[in-house]
Amino acid sequence: MMFLRILYFLLIGWWFGLLAGAVGYLLCASFIGAPLGVMIFNRYPQILTLRPIKGISVRDMSGRTMTVPHQEIHLLVRILYFLVIGWWLGALALKIGWLLCVTILGMPLGLLILNRLPLLMTLKQNY
Repeated sequence: MMFLRILYFLLIGWWFGLLAGAVGYLLCASFIGAPLGVMIFNRYPQILTLRPIKGISVRDMSGRTMTVPHQEIHLLVRILYFLVIGWWLGALALKIGWLLCVTILGMPLGLLILNRLPLLMTLKQNY
C-alpha cells in the first residue's frame, strides 16, 4: 500500500494537490463557495498522498475513550478573521505545505501544515 501511495504522489498527487489547493483557496474567497473550499482543505492530505482520513480519539490515563467538548467560533468572527488574516495566511501555508510535500524529507511537516489549513484560513475546527 505504501508503494502505491508513493507512486500516486510521484505521478498524480503533486500536480493534483496543487490544483486542488488553488481551487479550494479560490472557493474560500467567496462566501457561497467557502464550505466547499473548507471541505477540499479537510481532504487535502488525502488528495495529495492518498493518506486515509483518521478521526481524533482522546483517551484518559486508564485507556477509556473520552469526548472532548468544544465550542464553535461564531460565524461573524470567522468571516472577519478570514478577511483580515485568513486569506493570506492560508495562501502562505498552502504554498509552504505543498513545497515541503514535494521533498521526501519535508513531507511529514508539509502534511502537518496542510492538515491545519482549514483552521488557519477560517478558524473552522475539525472534530
